[in-house]
Amino acid sequence: MADNKFCRSCGASIPKESQFCLKCGATLTSKPPAEGQITGFPQSRQQESSTSEPHSPPAYPQKQSSRSGIGASFWLGFVGGVFGILGGVFAFAAGSFSPYVGGDPDLYWQGAAAILFSILGIVGGVFDRKPKVGGTLMIVAAIGILISISFFGVLSCILFFVGGILIFARSRR
Repeated sequence: MADNKFCRSCGASIPKESQFCLKCGATLTSKPPAEGQITGFPQSRQQESSTSEPHSPPAYPQKQSSRSGIGASFWLGFVGGVFGILGGVFAFAAGSFSPYVGGDPDLYWQGAAAILFSILGIVGGVFDRKPKVGGTLMIVAAIGILISISFFGVLSCILFFVGGILIFARSRR
């Protein structure tokens, strides 16, 4: 116990050679801070704050956002849109060739609808800063994809739906 000292801020036991408290992070100085002084700043900053000027808080670096500013909901919408367009092109192509192979010509229109809903989902991802617009567009795109090309649109439907819910959930914070 003789090898330890105590923190003046929180009272935790600290090794004698420590310069900072391991529990609260306070600077361990040889003398207690004078009234009005702020601990943790260099002495020159403390002298500035004790003048008759009004106190201004120190300038801390701002939290950096992502480089592009594009959120996860955009990427979910984009990837869902790419898969939806691929599924729509597949259905569109199958509908185009269907008269020759005895298939269903309605696939042509279902593929076209899937492509349009995919574009709608991508646009919804772009509007992630406007939650009502972006979230609604992505959820409508998810339902539209699922109706238009069903099995081929399941992945896009899931991505659009999650992206839409993500936009709505972020707006509630």
